[in-house]
Amino acid sequence: MWLPKEVCKLTGLRLLDLSTCFRLTEIPPNFIASLTQLEELYLYSHSIRWEVQGGSNASLDELKCLPHLTVLEIKIPNTSVLSKGLFSNTLERYNIKIGHRSLNYEFRKKWPTTTRKLELNLGNNCSCFEDVLHKTPSVKNVLSALDRGEGFPKLKQLWVHDSSCFHTVADCSELESYHPFPSLETLFLEELNNLEKIYNGQFGAEFLCQLRNIKVEKCDKLKNIFSFSTIRALPLEEIEVGDCANVTEIFAIGKEEDIIHLKELRSMTLEGLSRLISFCSINNNEAILEDTPTATFNGKVVFPSLEIIEISHMNDLEMIWQNQLAEDSLRSLKSIKVIECNKLWTIFKFNILERFTRLESLFVDSCNSLEEIFDLQEENLEKWSQSSQLRELDLYNLQKMRHIWNKDPQRKLSFQKLNKVRIENCWSLENIFPASIARNLSQLEQLYLYGCGAMKKIVAEEEGADLAAVTRFDFPRLTSLKLIDLYQLRYFYPGRHTAEWPALNKLSIRDCRELGLLASEENNEGQSNTLMQRPLFFVERVQNLHFLFHLSFLCHAYYKVIESVNQI
Repeated sequence: MWLPKEVCKLTGLRLLDLSTCFRLTEIPPNFIASLTQLEELYLYSHSIRWEVQGGSNASLDELKCLPHLTVLEIKIPNTSVLSKGLFSNTLERYNIKIGHRSLNYEFRKKWPTTTRKLELNLGNNCSCFEDVLHKTPSVKNVLSALDRGEGFPKLKQLWVHDSSCFHTVADCSELESYHPFPSLETLFLEELNNLEKIYNGQFGAEFLCQLRNIKVEKCDKLKNIFSFSTIRALPLEEIEVGDCANVTEIFAIGKEEDIIHLKELRSMTLEGLSRLISFCSINNNEAILEDTPTATFNGKVVFPSLEIIEISHMNDLEMIWQNQLAEDSLRSLKSIKVIECNKLWTIFKFNILERFTRLESLFVDSCNSLEEIFDLQEENLEKWSQSSQLRELDLYNLQKMRHIWNKDPQRKLSFQKLNKVRIENCWSLENIFPASIARNLSQLEQLYLYGCGAMKKIVAEEEGADLAAVTRFDFPRLTSLKLIDLYQLRYFYPGRHTAEWPALNKLSIRDCRELGLLASEENNEGQSNTLMQRPLFFVERVQNLHFLFHLSFLCHAYYKVIESVNQI
């Protein structure tokens, strides 16, 4: 599709936007060059067939004829048509993509938008970029030239992916006074097969001094991301490192006394780092004992503002947290997600649990060796009292997990803010809550249990409890309860108890063949605790019982209704 001839006569244009002309493939030669008053040009479409100068279609060299151009958005799929001095230093806002491949939508949505963005996808065509950036001494450190008077002033976002050209992002070994990328805020490096270092040489305080977001993915020659001398001054807010086969540490430090303070860091994602030893090296000369489990986080790095941690597909990871952490570290954490870390046996050890008081969401999935979530030590329970802010608990596919809490905290640790509990396919799990926690779930609204074949009770009996006493459970906000494929479930709580469910309006029970669903409190009075089967509900404690009972039946539940019920 050609650009209409009438448009070609509008040589006095100051703004031209063709970004939504998806079928436009050809622009007449010299048309762009004739727009000498043009200030803004939007050509962000893959369909335009750019040619070299002298061809039958428009050439990118025509951009050099636009002295007033300050805004440029352009896609250049064919790197062979690039030429030297293509982009003017007068550009104030730009979005330039070179190469065919585009970043996925989820990534674009997540990372911040900016007015100065450059995206490079060169494949193995390194020579084309040497042509664009003249005066570049070597393609191995070609990105150092991007910010050195070569047409990308004040670059804020740099995305480089799928290329074997680059050995380093920035190299100042020859120019000691040079401080690359002083305005860069977002750096994304993906599938750079020969990338060995983010930088090379010694940098001053201005090096990447505005960098807030960095993502490094599938760069297999990298061993770490930054050194201590570089990272200590960066205002990083988000770090993502994934599928880098040789990364052994995120940050490297040279001296044992060095400690990194990442004061602004809010979010961290580590994925598929099979050789990762720790987030930050302790000492290059320190021996690592084979029988000593290594922790991702140690006392050499401080995260006072970190709110989100995601760790996934790290099958050699044995511990997440070291026993001794920096005093102010990790105390702002709100969300933790752990997926497919198959050597982990616990998430929280007791001696660091007190620093996670602000945690609101915990998601754990497919950790095949995990035995428990909270490792509570009985000898320490008397020393302190703590209230957790945990609101959402999601546990999936944890085949060896027998307990969420390995001991009843006996009111020393409360989870009264819990709002949603979802547990699926944890086939060794024996129960959900210790009694002291279950008695204080006034905020609980959703409880979903699915595929926990070994579970016989939802709430564990309290050790040393008076067998004659009646334990009270109150769930004033619980609106939705799902119990599915709990083949051995017999009790909500095995001892004498009452349970209030005033807000319950959604009930789904399926394949809970041993569960007694309903009974009357009158007909259970005086019966022996050891002989009677305690039901899920007492008739007198569920206000909308007729609706709930009908709903269970419609859901094809396998249940036993105790014969003594005659009030329905």
